[in-house]
Amino acid sequence: CTHTAITACVAGDSCCPAGCNTNTTNADSDCPPKCGNGVLEKGETCDPCPTNCNDGNACTTDVTASGSSATCTLVCTHTAITACVAGDSCCPAGCNTNTTNADSDCPPKCGNGVLEKGETCDPCPTNCNDGNACTTDVTASGSSATCTLVCTHTAITACVAGDSCCPAGCNTNTTNADSDCPPKCGNGVLESGETCDPCPTDCNDHNPCTTDVTASGSSATCDLVCTHTPITTCVAGDGCCPATCTSDIDSDCVSPGTH
Repeated sequence: CTHTAITACVAGDSCCPAGCNTNTTNADSDCPPKCGNGVLEKGETCDPCPTNCNDGNACTTDVTASGSSATCTLVCTHTAITACVAGDSCCPAGCNTNTTNADSDCPPKCGNGVLEKGETCDPCPTNCNDGNACTTDVTASGSSATCTLVCTHTAITACVAGDSCCPAGCNTNTTNADSDCPPKCGNGVLESGETCDPCPTDCNDHNPCTTDVTASGSSATCDLVCTHTPITTCVAGDGCCPATCTSDIDSDCVSPGTH
């Protein structure tokens, strides 16, 4: 007799040669599902299977929902941990080392928008320029990339032309001159384009023998221009007694000896 081993995967011959299975590749309907052959077959959820449901991620809760590795029917659930809880080795999104959303499992993280231990800023500016021309900006230490940037901003007090800064007390004139200063109404210094600084509130010179007129400008803009025209006409009741008038023709004039 000769007994030749069957190696072909053929359905209906009651034989399941080595390497055949119930799937399309190397399919043989005579083969029952076989756990451990590395092929996911009918009735199996995994093959090969993990030994347990631990996915190695500290931020998931791993549960064996059903089945087992031994029978290739293991079904696992992995639920993401979202609560900020100390001591579970997980730092969920939104948790940090601070009081709000605190979780001691979280290391300080530069760029999460929370100022944490060891950080001087978060978020940080890209550099120490505060956008103020009247400060000298210096990077004292650290960097934005590591959330350890420390800046110093020293106020400029010297009247220096060309630095785009006009410190307090500087102006466009010779004393405390600084070409970076525009004329400033109200600083008590008569500067280019101004007619007065300080200015009177109006053109009234409180002299009843002048007619006071605002020729142009205003006190608010330090360009007030007034005219004061002497009154020469003898008119009663205007409070003025011009030099050429007497009490006979202008009741505002007091007769000699009248009290």
